[in-house]
Amino acid sequence: MSKLSFSALSIKPATKLSDRIESRYALSPRLSSRPGPVRLTNYQREILDVCGDDVTQDVVILAGAQVSKTQLMMWVAFDQIEYKGQSLLWVMPDKTIAELFVREKLKPNIFANRPVSTLYDDDNSRERHHVFRNNTTLAVLGTETPKDLNSWSAPLIIGDEVDRFNRKTGGAGDPVSLMKDRTETFHFRKHILVSTPMLTEDSLIMTEFKKTDQRHWCSPCPHCDELICFEPRDLNGNSLLKFERGHNGLYLPGSGRLICSSCNGLINENQRRSSIEDSRSHWKPTAEAVGGAVGFRMWAGISSFSSIDKICEKFCEATAKDNPVQKMQALQVVVNQTFGQTFSATSHVKPQIAALLARVEGYDAEVPTGVKFITLGSDVQHNRLEYVVLGWGLYGECWLVKYGVIDGSGYDTATYDELYDRCRAGWLDADGKTRRPSMAFLDAGDGNTTHVVLEWCQGDSTGIFYPIKGSGTPGYPYVEAPYHDLEERKIYRETPIVLGVNRLKERIYSSLRLAQDKKGYVHFPLETPRDFLEGLTSEDPKETIVKGVRALVFEHTRNVRNEKLDAWVYATAAAEFIALSDPTYRVILDPNYYKKEK
Repeated sequence: MSKLSFSALSIKPATKLSDRIESRYALSPRLSSRPGPVRLTNYQREILDVCGDDVTQDVVILAGAQVSKTQLMMWVAFDQIEYKGQSLLWVMPDKTIAELFVREKLKPNIFANRPVSTLYDDDNSRERHHVFRNNTTLAVLGTETPKDLNSWSAPLIIGDEVDRFNRKTGGAGDPVSLMKDRTETFHFRKHILVSTPMLTEDSLIMTEFKKTDQRHWCSPCPHCDELICFEPRDLNGNSLLKFERGHNGLYLPGSGRLICSSCNGLINENQRRSSIEDSRSHWKPTAEAVGGAVGFRMWAGISSFSSIDKICEKFCEATAKDNPVQKMQALQVVVNQTFGQTFSATSHVKPQIAALLARVEGYDAEVPTGVKFITLGSDVQHNRLEYVVLGWGLYGECWLVKYGVIDGSGYDTATYDELYDRCRAGWLDADGKTRRPSMAFLDAGDGNTTHVVLEWCQGDSTGIFYPIKGSGTPGYPYVEAPYHDLEERKIYRETPIVLGVNRLKERIYSSLRLAQDKKGYVHFPLETPRDFLEGLTSEDPKETIVKGVRALVFEHTRNVRNEKLDAWVYATAAAEFIALSDPTYRVILDPNYYKKEK
């Protein structure tokens, strides 16, 4: 009787999702280098079992690239359709990505798994709406059109690559909340959010992950036997990767090691694999969850598809780049896709005050040996001028020669006359010669003192003072095209020269982070006060996308005046401007200039 009832009621035995997957599903030969029956790793099992249970409502997976996160979600979807007999929504950043996913991943996996393919109704399925013969559907949607999402509902929703979701929902709300709303009519509902994280400042997946119990994979250290979370960094942000560089500065193969956060022991690749597969390894919660939400952080260090060698090589190549902007972009790829962590442009671009204080030095004269020419930049306020004098050497090496303040009204030409007198007096070099600015840029962009600055610059008899104004447009060039003869030169006195301040600040911040042996190093005199350096670094860089290209914008977010930074920007722009117009100066900043011309 019990057997008859069991069959008649179609009650299925209580099994874990991971067991069902290994007994029923296979890897597609088109998509996997190891096709055939599924063999799950230890760290994959618990993730799948939580995704497949009837208790946990919210699951968040913060994951690097190439850790099988999409394949795991595919098996969750197949089990929802074939075993549970329920529909689901799979939400992706946009329609294009959704269509590519269906064509390249979803359909090949469906046809590689007989339990699902026998249910698939190919005749009635559409591009992103897939019908199965057990009255279930799988809709794959994008987030760029909220009305499409509002047309569907299901007890299970999978949000894939959440950090790339379209945030412009036309006032409909944030995409994650919109997605979760589509399950509200079901007694038991589940939301699974999966993504490789991107920027710290606006990461959707990190916001959701912080609401969970934040589980990390813990394994026994082969040296001290302590259960440790294999991580690329410790709690203080210090690297837990150790490797050696070859004579060319690139990664020395075989030298990579993980560092145990407990005993500082060095863990090689064989030891890593043994540890992560050890029966004592498990997912350890590290926070108190909100509403029972469960979170997992997957990175390359716990994956069987990666190795310490691959991880260290990527990190080594990214940190070896000389160009600070290229280094930042390469580091973001490693931090996001290999480490499975959010990336902060500020932490990798903004100079640190302590590091700048450590580089102050005694000069041999007001204008140190090595300076080839001088420029001046002045910020204009209603009650004062703040100016910076910079010395320039080969390959853009830079010295702070003077920072000064002239008290006086920005509407009074006498204030500018005093700046003129200081420039005429000049500054002495080691040979006792008086050095004066080759070019000086004055701020004329505030709209109030613009007419005063323009008129005063037009009356300048030395021909070195020019009015400027900044443009905050991302990607705007350093300066406008320079003059080519004396007649054109007069034009720049009548209207301000426009500067691309974001790119100039990016260049300055990059230079301030250079080591002393690098071209473009910046020097500070011994008497440089801390408040000057705080003002010089008073703005925070944030990454944005302009026409598909990454760009940095700078925002003044702290309670520190930024006139010192602005004045430095103008002095830097003056050097760039005069170098573009006169090869004599260009060859100083770029000694290979004539070789490039040829």
